Amino acid sequence: MSDEFAFAPTEAQKTAMIAMKALMPTAHWSHVYNHLRSSYPEDFTDNDHDVYVVANHYAGVPGPPPTEAPTITALNPATGLAGADITVAIAGTGFDGGATVNVGVAHSLVPTSSAPTDLTVLFSGTAHIAYPGVLPVSVQNSDGQMSNALDFTVT
Repeated sequence: MSDEFAFAPTEAQKTAMIAMKALMPTAHWSHVYNHLRSSYPEDFTDNDHDVYVVANHYAGVPGPPPTEAPTITALNPATGLAGADITVAIAGTGFDGGATVNVGVAHSLVPTSSAPTDLTVLFSGTAHIAYPGVLPVSVQNSDGQMSNALDFTVT
């Protein structure tokens, strides 16, 4: 690492620090720097002054904005027969790759297909929709954020 880095990180170093901080949102910037330094010793050499300056520089850089919670806008279909298996398409926004679906008291159903704006999930007639009634359907992303709930009517 050059002496220049002690005063101003290079663009590559800034990019690496910000990307790593996004992966470690609760870590202090100095821990992020130390992680990068141990992973890429040629680019982040051991210099206590640099660690101090970089940690303080990045302490003032805001981390990535929090992701928005998922939102459900529609269920298709929104009704189904009690005791019958049914595939339901869930439309919305903000679904991540690890999103799961909650229907009634059945939690963490894994979608059969997944995209940021739609999920497809199988409701089991014996396990999930065995009896008539109204069941709330929601989506939980892998970071724990929960969507709003829409009603699925079992007839």
